Amino acid sequence: MRNYSDKQKKFAIYLCEHFGMSDNDFISKFLTYYLMQYGFYQKYQSGWYYNSSPAISELIQECDLRKKRDHTKIKNAKTDYIRATDIANYTFCPASFSINNTFEIEYRSGEKEREAGEKLHNQLKLILRVCNYNETGEIEHELFDDPDIIKILKSKNVYLGHNDSNKSFFNTKLKIASEPDYIFIDQDSEYFIVEEKFQYKRDPNKSSFVDNWLEWNGYYPDFLEDDKNQEIDNWKNFKPHPQ
Repeated sequence: MRNYSDKQKKFAIYLCEHFGMSDNDFISKFLTYYLMQYGFYQKYQSGWYYNSSPAISELIQECDLRKKRDHTKIKNAKTDYIRATDIANYTFCPASFSINNTFEIEYRSGEKEREAGEKLHNQLKLILRVCNYNETGEIEHELFDDPDIIKILKSKNVYLGHNDSNKSFFNTKLKIASEPDYIFIDQDSEYFIVEEKFQYKRDPNKSSFVDNWLEWNGYYPDFLEDDKNQEIDNWKNFKPHPQ
C-alpha cells in the first residue's frame, strides 16, 4: 500500500473496517487491488508520481452507497420477452444479471471498458470487410480467408445493428427478443444472422500497466517470470481466427 499517503492509508483502512473488514492482510490486499484498478501514474514537474486519489474516491462512493441502501430504487419496468443479451449476461454472471435487472444502478462500473469496446467494434466491424470485398473483390487479410467468412463476404447485408435505427425482432412463441449485429441473405436466398464478438489478446512481450506497477512497487516475485515466459510461448503459437 506504499502508494497511499499516510493520511490516505489511515482513512482507507478506517473505511474498510467500517465496511466490516477485520483481517489486516485482507485489507492490505483489498486496498492494493483498488490502487491497481483505479489509480494511475501522473507526470508532474518534479517527475512521475502515482495518483491514488481515484481509489479513495471509489471507497467513499462505496460508503455512500451503503448509507443509502434503503433508498435503492427497484426497477418497475417489466417485459414479456427475454432478450438474447439477457441470456448471455445471465450465463456470464447470474448475480450481476439479477442485480442489474432488479435495481436502478446509480454508479455503473466498467464504463471506460464499455466505451473502448464500442470504439473497437466500430473500427473492426465485419461490415467494413464486406463493403471492401464488394468494391474490390479482394480479401483484406488472410484471417478472413475462411469458408464461413467468404460466404458472408459474398452475401448481401439486409440488416445492420448497432445504429440509430435499431430494430428488435420477436419470437412470439418462445417469448424471445433480439437485436442481431447483422442479417445477411446468401446466394441461395437463405437468411442468416451474424453476431460479432471480439476477444482482446495482449502481446505479452509488451509490459502491461499491471506488470509495471508490480515491478515498480517490488511486488513481482520470480514465479511470475515463469508465467510470463509461458504466456509468450502461447502467444507465438496463437493463430487468431473467427468463431
